[in-house]
Amino acid sequence: EFWNSTSSAVYVVFALLGLIRGARCQDLRVKLCWVCLGIIGVGSMMFHGTMRFSSQMWDEIPMILLVLSGIACKDYCCWVTSGVGRWIVNGGCWVATLAAVYLYVSSLFYE
Repeated sequence: EFWNSTSSAVYVVFALLGLIRGARCQDLRVKLCWVCLGIIGVGSMMFHGTMRFSSQMWDEIPMILLVLSGIACKDYCCWVTSGVGRWIVNGGCWVATLAAVYLYVSSLFYE
């Protein structure tokens, strides 16, 4: 687990580089992707360093948020994510994700 913890620092470094390089020109949704990547790195170091459930959530939930922010970055790139479809796709993804996380955490079945 030592090498898993150590290698997770790469996520934090690249997240900081992405935020610094794009500080003036990036959309808020793209910045959220970089922030989530940094939190994944910190959470992964915490999880692999302690192997505790609370640290595991700091590793896994930001991964889900990274995917959601990536989906939000694709707004207006095709007909499905334009107009009303944008709200349906993003809202549907958020509802499905929140339901899945809730069921996972409340089920107490983590193995």
